[in-house]
Amino acid sequence: MEAPSYPDTVDEGLRAIRPTLRLVWNPKAVIDRPGRFDASGHSAEVKYGGRFEMWDTDPQGHDYRVFIVRNQDNSFKAPDQWIVDLMLEINPARFGGSVVKMLEHREKRAKDTLLMNQTDLDEYDDAVASSWAEYITTLKVPSAGIPA
Repeated sequence: MEAPSYPDTVDEGLRAIRPTLRLVWNPKAVIDRPGRFDASGHSAEVKYGGRFEMWDTDPQGHDYRVFIVRNQDNSFKAPDQWIVDLMLEINPARFGGSVVKMLEHREKRAKDTLLMNQTDLDEYDDAVASSWAEYITTLKVPSAGIPA
């Protein structure tokens, strides 16, 4: 499956937040139907579903997936301005570089508005803990020029 298109303003908005943020199409991001064998031994192959993934690069240059872009029910969700707004909402620079304060705010906001499903929240927590803190400490200007 070829990657669906989305507005150029999404990439521009993500780069304005953090230059290393990017959306990557993964045609095998989720399993829509697991592979299986029936009683007579016939197999049905795994059916994968393509999704966009939010990727970033840590200060040491290692790429990592932040989360899979999807709806609460795991279905495809097209990137649009909502994802830029989400990344602005959860940007630690808005909280004086405090990842802890950002995570507390994100947890409350995400649960209140269901911005991400629980699996993505967990993935995001892990990714943020290992990268944003290091990134913020490498900045010469605490806000990194990112509007609050």
